[in-house]
Amino acid sequence: MYYDINGVKAYSERMRYKYKNRKDTDNVFPVGITDAEFRKAIIDIFCGVDWFISYPGSQTQVNEEAIETILRRITMREFRQTEYYRALYSVPINLVKERGVDFKTACAEWWKELSIEDKQIIRERPNFDAKIFEEITGIKEATE
Repeated sequence: MYYDINGVKAYSERMRYKYKNRKDTDNVFPVGITDAEFRKAIIDIFCGVDWFISYPGSQTQVNEEAIETILRRITMREFRQTEYYRALYSVPINLVKERGVDFKTACAEWWKELSIEDKQIIRERPNFDAKIFEEITGIKEATE
């Protein structure tokens, strides 16, 4: 996962300062952080300490831009290294128009060629929805 080491150091310093200036030194529980401190930590760690938006309209815009930046940096590079990516691309989907095969037929052929293990990896994704999968691919047996 991509992260900015300077952002990690900045967060570590903020937390060290927060613990150092703690008034209830006998409290064994960790010091809590506010929502703003959490956002700042996430942005520093995953976007970098120098990341900013010129003239943001609102905190929501800052949050959305930060999320987009994080996803853009992480998604494809790391996605290609996952077990899920390997399962999806272990068998190519043959979508050549000259074959005269529609998308759902090509998906059915692809699903048929996948190993049981790869099908299981796809089904076990936290956001996998068999109904939506069937609507897009025409594959009903994904729920089996």
